[in-house]
This record gives sequence, structure tokens and C-alpha cells, in this order.
Amino acid sequence: LAAARNILLGSNTASSTNPHLAAASAEQAILGSKIASLLSNMIVNDFPQRWMNLYGDVFLPGETGLWSLDAKVCMKALSYVVEDCTDSEFNAKISTSRRNDVLIGLNEISSQLLPQMFAL
Repeated sequence: LAAARNILLGSNTASSTNPHLAAASAEQAILGSKIASLLSNMIVNDFPQRWMNLYGDVFLPGETGLWSLDAKVCMKALSYVVEDCTDSEFNAKISTSRRNDVLIGLNEISSQLLPQMFAL
């Protein structure tokens, strides 16, 4: 997560007024998408049993969470997780019990997470 924070810190300083910065911003958007994909894979594989502090590490507003640097990346990762756990084409890759565990874990942190999402 520390490397992701460093990349996202750079993306927040890019501007579209300069063509070089716009190209860098496009590259950082691609990196943000890749980070979201990696984050979603980590969530599907480790949450909630091995990664019990997902909310604190990723979605907690403030200096420690990834959310404070780029909420869009966190939201994209969350959308990937939900898609992976509900899409019928992906269901063969994740066992039913694992899908249920992830969705139950997300349901448990939803009371903290949903107000942040609606505030965007």
C-alpha cells in the first residue's frame, strides 16, 4: 500500500494544462486502474480472514488510508470486488464460500463505508 500511496500522490499533482503533465496524468490513470485491480485481488483473496483491517488500511479518511489520496481508485477496486463476487462468468474462479465470506465482510463495514461513498 505504501507504493500505491506514492504513485497516487504523484497523480494528484498532475495538471491537464501542460501536454507533458496531461500525458503523465493519463499514465497515472492507467496505474490507478492497475492499483485498483491489484487491490481488488487482495481483497478477494485476503478479506476478511487475513486482512481484518481493510477499512482502516484503505477506506479510512485521513492520512493513513488510501482513500484520502484517491477515492476513485478505492471505489474502482470496490466495484471490481463486487463484480467478481456477483458476476456469473467470474463465479467459477472464486468458490461460493469465499464469495460469501467477502460479501459478508463488506456488509459488516458498509455502515462505515456507505456514508463516505454517498458524500462524494
